[in-house]
Amino acid sequence: MVNQTSSLSEVEEEESILWEKIESARHQLTRSLNPAKLTPYLRQCRVIDEQDEEEVLSAYRFPCKSNRTGLLMDILRSRGRRGYEAFLESLEFYYPEHFTQLTGKQPVQRCSMILDEEGPEGLTQFLMMEVKKARAQRKGYLAKEHQLQVKNQALQEEVTQLKQQLQGLQKVQERCRRFQEDWDSNSMELLRLKDENYMLAMRYAQLCEEKNAAVLRSRDLQLGVDQLKCKVSSLEEECSVLKKQASKAPQREAEEHGMADTISEMQAENQRLIASLQELQNVVQRQRFFQKSLVGQPPETAEQKMLVG
Repeated sequence: MVNQTSSLSEVEEEESILWEKIESARHQLTRSLNPAKLTPYLRQCRVIDEQDEEEVLSAYRFPCKSNRTGLLMDILRSRGRRGYEAFLESLEFYYPEHFTQLTGKQPVQRCSMILDEEGPEGLTQFLMMEVKKARAQRKGYLAKEHQLQVKNQALQEEVTQLKQQLQGLQKVQERCRRFQEDWDSNSMELLRLKDENYMLAMRYAQLCEEKNAAVLRSRDLQLGVDQLKCKVSSLEEECSVLKKQASKAPQREAEEHGMADTISEMQAENQRLIASLQELQNVVQRQRFFQKSLVGQPPETAEQKMLVG
């Protein structure tokens, strides 16, 4: 009895040591293992039943995959040594890298527990089911690969179209840039022409004012010339009258002598007036030429003749 008790304690101690190895890698195992992939093998080994499988795969109670994997490991630990062995064989069959990490051995995939429980027929049935699953997965992978190839081809065509559109947009952008540069240069030229036009308008207004002043000055000078002509005409008439009187009265020599002085003075005055008239005519001619340079029109011929006369 004592031997049985000691052997049981040794077995329990060995199981606890084995499970401690698994628990030391629990975080990594729960994150990398898929419980839906392990439960069919574990059920085939009769380590878990249908209820356990439904509880583990229940997405309502355990929406996170790591929680479902942790629950499966807890159920297997409650099954004792058989749970440990079935778990290692499932890792050996589906996750050989984790099996090597835990045991330090290379996987040989013996499936000994299935042979013990169901014999060769059960193992054959399990392997056939796994082959069907593998074929279905491969078919799904091929279909997905075909879809990805079709999608990739469509994306390549779309990329080609986008490249062509990009080239077109780059050409349009280059044209827009040239148009913007032309617009800026034309805007600067327009501003310059506006400034030049404004200066010309100011100059034209100033020239119009100078023209009006020159016209007024010309009228004043013409009026002065007319007055001088009238005065010269009156003096010439007086001179002619005095000459007639001098020819009719030869006896008045003394008076003639005094009248000769008067006539000399009047002739000098006449010469001075003629010189003033000539000077005024020159001023009028200069004013006419100045108007011609401003307006671009020749002075009137009639007025020139009148001034010369």
